[in-house]
Amino acid sequence: MTVKSYTSQAGLSMVGLILTLTLISFIIMSVSLFLMPLSKQRLYEHENDTAMAIAQSILEEIWLKRFDERQGHIEDPRCQTSQNNPSMPCSTILGSEPTDTFRNDVDDYHNLNEKNLITGTSHRYEEVYPQFQIKVHIQYCNALGIKRNRVTDFKHIQVQVTTPHEQKVILEGIKGNY
Repeated sequence: MTVKSYTSQAGLSMVGLILTLTLISFIIMSVSLFLMPLSKQRLYEHENDTAMAIAQSILEEIWLKRFDERQGHIEDPRCQTSQNNPSMPCSTILGSEPTDTFRNDVDDYHNLNEKNLITGTSHRYEEVYPQFQIKVHIQYCNALGIKRNRVTDFKHIQVQVTTPHEQKVILEGIKGNY
């Protein structure tokens, strides 16, 4: 009776197969652990881009509004912030006036947040941008942006949008009474 030798046959042994599978699984795990933070980073970048777009949209919308509700159109005289011409003084109240049905001047945006309606729609910011927080703060300031507690010819506008992962995007601007 002849005995065949298995050492001359080509192929993988059981030990070689286990080592190959272990090596492949280690490589796959390493690659996936490397790619997971990148996908999380892309999510944060997308949220930051969305927050920036929201903030820019709100700031541009404010920028297009009148300085004060007591001002008419562009050709009308501007309201007066000093006591020199008390014929048409600027409003001293920041925020929406009780008679306003929509935001028609800069300070109507004071204390705007995600619960407010988006201008021109019937949707709230929180419905369109869930989990984003929005805060708008308007305050009188001088030409350099230093905040004042009295009526001046400038209003400091700050729009802050917070992403679902608590990253804040803050845009600021100064609107002049020209």
